[in-house]
Amino acid sequence: MNDDNLDFKLNRNWPSVEVPISEIKVDESELVDRLVPEKYSKFIQGKLKLYFSRLSIDKIKPGCYVPTKEGLVYKYKKPVQEKIEVVKQSIRNGSRPLLYLYPSILKGDDSFLCSDDLCAYNAYIELGITIPPVAIYASKRNLDEACYIMKGYSDKSGFGQYVDGFVYHHQRINSTLLEEKQEVSPKVLFETLINRVKETSQNLKRFHVESSIDFHYHHTVFSILKRAEESLESISILFEKEFYLSAASVTRTLYETALNFYIDWLSPDIIYKHLQLASITSDSERKEAYKLIEKTQIEKGMSKANVARKKDALKRCDYLATTVYEKAKMFPIATDIHQKIYSTLSKVTHHSFSINELEFKGLNDKKSDTSYNDIIITIIFITDIAVSKIIEACNGDIGNKI
Repeated sequence: MNDDNLDFKLNRNWPSVEVPISEIKVDESELVDRLVPEKYSKFIQGKLKLYFSRLSIDKIKPGCYVPTKEGLVYKYKKPVQEKIEVVKQSIRNGSRPLLYLYPSILKGDDSFLCSDDLCAYNAYIELGITIPPVAIYASKRNLDEACYIMKGYSDKSGFGQYVDGFVYHHQRINSTLLEEKQEVSPKVLFETLINRVKETSQNLKRFHVESSIDFHYHHTVFSILKRAEESLESISILFEKEFYLSAASVTRTLYETALNFYIDWLSPDIIYKHLQLASITSDSERKEAYKLIEKTQIEKGMSKANVARKKDALKRCDYLATTVYEKAKMFPIATDIHQKIYSTLSKVTHHSFSINELEFKGLNDKKSDTSYNDIIITIIFITDIAVSKIIEACNGDIGNKI
């Protein structure tokens, strides 16, 4: 299934043109890693998987190891600065080129080798971007984040790739609350988070450079930051007035915003189309669109097996884009924590009978603030981890260390 046939207002792709192989010039002095074509060939044949995610740049080693009679010899040649500058400009326009990596073949070396995307690697280094998007051949070890499992295919219709599944990676989120190293009031926490979101928005504005081509990754991130800021401002005001149930409803929206941001940020070229499509169409409309694409694929000569695989992949991505629990499984916190906190927020939002009980005393007696303790704790926890992750990821993506 080729979702490139779908028309989207948000664009993440540069224009592409066909160039005859005879017109492509290759610098013979450039580093050649014989393993990369071999791995890519296996990927296209469906024999080897790629893992799309984010990875700390400290774990990436430019160059490759070349076998010699004396053993493995490390080779690396930095590209000319002019080429690096071109990529730096595209990144500041909003592009996030993938670094294709594979685990080092040197015994005892835990790094991932980058031999095929050295201009992008050096651009990320020079821009101070700490956790770039990557595609790792045949390895999901030492992951920093969750990832998308990609498989390739090749038949009469051509070659391509599809999402074959996901790998979850739960971890500790750097909490703003814990960074304070002292007990802080909800008001102080909200003010701290609001200020950090505003600072991050300004950092993004300074980093972004407009281009002649509409390219909307930075625009999407900026929109997330504005939504987070507005949600935090609303929660803060509602807390001051002790409208905790209303604050919980806004918190649920903020949490879902963080989930959407995270699955998109992981690999900006993969899931955004599905998120966008889910936001503007019904289930039935998407099913009809997918049937049309499936028909087109068959007409182009795609094998029945590959049509079925891509159909399953589309359903998989659609389910992720439309289901909160599936997004939460990708998010760094453990799913049991998600179930507990989301259940609390959902009960408030839908005003279940368990929430009604909190208001019973109010008919005849003054309500007690202690009745809302669980809800207050949940709101503080979620706003802290959700916004802290957004801020950390955004700043790491635009060269700003927190």
